[in-house]
Amino acid sequence: MKVRVMVAEIINWNAASAGMALLAATLLLGGCSAVPGVKSSSLTPVQVMTRKDAARLVLDAEKSLAAGRLVDGGAAYVHIVTVFPDDARAWFRLGTIYLRTGQYGAAQMACERALRLEPGMSKAHANLALAHLHQFRAAALPAIASPDISKDNHRALAALLRDVDHAIAPAGASQ
Repeated sequence: MKVRVMVAEIINWNAASAGMALLAATLLLGGCSAVPGVKSSSLTPVQVMTRKDAARLVLDAEKSLAAGRLVDGGAAYVHIVTVFPDDARAWFRLGTIYLRTGQYGAAQMACERALRLEPGMSKAHANLALAHLHQFRAAALPAIASPDISKDNHRALAALLRDVDHAIAPAGASQ
């Protein structure tokens, strides 16, 4: 019970603290995650959740996602993986939500968890690759701006960054 209350408290943190909360929860709880903006009252821990309850929660989560309510859908999937930490599909869906909300480190960890549980999940491999591309971009930009890297490294990073930017450009964006 203490662990679930701790997860609910972590989830109540603001977006700036979400990454640290996610890391702490992952280390302490074996992969439980937080979605910024989710209030702990919306994730009141339950003593028992049946698979039938989880299935209803998945339907609610998918309706929220379809309506563009990513925080609500994410909160439901956080709840599911808290109660059923071996649910690879729930970890994958949570990773997808993190990817869509720009939380690339959290997306990476959720996709990796899904892949540990179900190594052949090709969609999780794809989302993990996309998370890595976004992380590469975030690391490459300050490196390219630095006068401390060699010209060869600058050229290589700039070329890779152009390719990554092209690959992850939003659909319909002019190139």
